[in-house]
Amino acid sequence: MTVKDLPILGNVEIPVRLMHYDHKKDNKRFFQSGFAFFGVADDQADVTGPKGEDLGSIGGKMGGHYQMTQNRDEDRITVILDVEEAWNQISNFFESQGVKVKLEGIEEIYKKYWAKHEKLEGIAQMQEESEKAERARERMKEEKEKKIQEEAIRKIDEWEIIDDNGWDLNKEIPGYDYHIEEDYQFPRNLGLGVRITKNGEFYTSRREGSPTVILDITTWRGTGAVGAIHYYGTLKIKLPDFTRDDRHTYGTSTWEIPLFKNESINLTHILEEWEIKRYPDNYADNRPGQHIRGFYTPDGAKRAAQEFFDKHFGQDWELVIEENY
Repeated sequence: MTVKDLPILGNVEIPVRLMHYDHKKDNKRFFQSGFAFFGVADDQADVTGPKGEDLGSIGGKMGGHYQMTQNRDEDRITVILDVEEAWNQISNFFESQGVKVKLEGIEEIYKKYWAKHEKLEGIAQMQEESEKAERARERMKEEKEKKIQEEAIRKIDEWEIIDDNGWDLNKEIPGYDYHIEEDYQFPRNLGLGVRITKNGEFYTSRREGSPTVILDITTWRGTGAVGAIHYYGTLKIKLPDFTRDDRHTYGTSTWEIPLFKNESINLTHILEEWEIKRYPDNYADNRPGQHIRGFYTPDGAKRAAQEFFDKHFGQDWELVIEENY
């Protein structure tokens, strides 16, 4: 079923299709469309009158539609506007013979804001200077924040960092695969050789064995969770451990240091239109093109993990698969 299956309202220039109509006094619903359109995230607005009264709502829907609901005194009406169809009709109108376009208010706006900038070069220069000033403000803000972070990381509670061994200790490993830079390669010696001191003892980050990434596959399917359809894949990087310089069997935690704070990367897939149509309850608040955690089979999680591993880790690392389902 599509928006074109809805009855079109009569005597309207733009194709507006009736979706719901009900009478408030006798609570009688004269028309119910029988199917729903899913809203687009962050694209819904309530419409209020000059005195704050509730007039209705307007918002985007999946598939290029807009839904409008008007709350009137005795009844309520909801309609769907097909944006593409409206666009085509307006385009045809502009392209038809004998049409004259009158844009009211343009002259007044020009006189008020742009009359003193007759030349395009002047406008371009103004724009460039404005953007340059904005970039300078952003750089100053970033440098200030970075300095504050660096000062904080140098002494965390009773910790003190003796040697960062060239690593950016403020750079935390992102928690999702799509936040990893496209061409980034995890070095096999990630985080090794960092020295810290605590309570007079010295610790260094070390690793036993080869650098390893573990794929952990989990699911809520079969546990009684209503609507569970996914298997989840998480890559866990075995980061170095901090052990005492004089006794390697004694270690300490370092989660306060951002570089060693997170070791898990959640795998995702790009949501497609067919998934939303097949599982409307699971994807009611999503739209095509979004990154979604979860796969429909364990093999789907394994394929995504192998592809990500080959791209960002490579032959210097070892991939281990754990199937916890």
